[in-house]
Amino acid sequence: MKTPRDYQEDLISYLINNRRAALWVEMRLGKTPTVIWALKRIPRVRRVLVLAPNSAIRGWLKELDEEGETDVVVLQGTKTKRKKKLGQKAKWSILNHDGWRVIPEIGKMHWDVVVLDESASCIRYPDSQITGFMLDSFHHAKRRIAMAGRPDPQNDLLAYWTQMAWAHGGEWMGCNNFYQFRHRHFINLAYKWRPKSGHRQKILDQVSKDAYVLRREHVGLDVPKVLEPRYVHLGPRFLRVYREAEERYVLRLMDGGVEETQWQLVQYQWLRQLAGGFLKKHLVSSHKLTELNGLLKGELGGEEDQVVIWCAYNHEIDAIVQLLGNTCTWITGKVPPGERRRRVTAWEAGEYQYLVAQVKCAETGEDLGMSDTAIYYSLPFAGLTWVQTQDRILGDLTKSGVLIAPILCEGTVDEDVWATLQHQDTQGKRFLDLAHERMLERHGASVVC
Repeated sequence: MKTPRDYQEDLISYLINNRRAALWVEMRLGKTPTVIWALKRIPRVRRVLVLAPNSAIRGWLKELDEEGETDVVVLQGTKTKRKKKLGQKAKWSILNHDGWRVIPEIGKMHWDVVVLDESASCIRYPDSQITGFMLDSFHHAKRRIAMAGRPDPQNDLLAYWTQMAWAHGGEWMGCNNFYQFRHRHFINLAYKWRPKSGHRQKILDQVSKDAYVLRREHVGLDVPKVLEPRYVHLGPRFLRVYREAEERYVLRLMDGGVEETQWQLVQYQWLRQLAGGFLKKHLVSSHKLTELNGLLKGELGGEEDQVVIWCAYNHEIDAIVQLLGNTCTWITGKVPPGERRRRVTAWEAGEYQYLVAQVKCAETGEDLGMSDTAIYYSLPFAGLTWVQTQDRILGDLTKSGVLIAPILCEGTVDEDVWATLQHQDTQGKRFLDLAHERMLERHGASVVC
């Protein structure tokens, strides 16, 4: 069994003393084992429900096993199988985020504790069905725990309400619905909701009061990240295709045909794929593949360390796998969980040097700490995915540093996404730093490594 670090003991004390808890604790600081330790110390905790993304379930099972917790059931399978497993009344029941659709009765059952893991990705959108279900359920739970590395992945303070309200039983900062919260604390300026004068401070004060905020830097365990973007160019022919799609919403195809759209989302997907060298999922320009191959065989060619290559689209993965051959393995959403784990294990064992991964299927749960290098063939647009995929490779927090190398196509939407991600990451971290400082002032906590 592991021994809690000093900062984890502080987290345990917070969880024991707060029935409505929010853990905004960065990845690799041990949120999962800390929650398990805390719940084992609380008397009369007999039934715990953990709601987690599919990719994080294996991590929960591993940590529970290491702590000697054997009364565990994963609520997977058909509706009949899930209901049968519920009937076992195990101490620890684990369900994937969307599993409530199959067995919605879990929301009315009596749980001692309900843990919502990766709450930022689960209930970020106030009008989604899953958010509605979560806010309307679990009223009988004695304790609730919301946990995420970054509750505001887009640097959007509005994202706090659904998560904090869930932890607090449906209400937070005197507001019992999202729109009341937005109306009270925000104003719409230039089609963007911004905090009213002085209200950012109010939200900051409340977060520091109600949540436990911790980043790796706060406990001296931050791994330096070297951000080294690589710039490439579209050739003249496809740059003309790109500009026409950008300016006229017209996509000129290889066979001479033309597609038109009035929808920005469709246009955005065209531009993203063209920046990567693809037209309607067909490779038409090898500018990024050439740069990737040169980076792997050149600057990184003398090293045998494993490398993670992130892609936003499956057709990008297909092209990279064809390029790298048997030196790589890959994971996408189409790969079953068991086979996904087998491929990652083979990569960790050194059977493959490169792991090519789709950003959405491996952003949580997977420990890719065998690598010190992450290359982004294409960037994720979501700030949460950007942060989580980077942190997958941190592993041992005593590393001297990791390399993050996005491949960007100049003069395209790549640069816009890159600038947006950097801004969101910086601003969001600053808010959490301030919340952490206020938390220490308020509680007199001693958070040390």
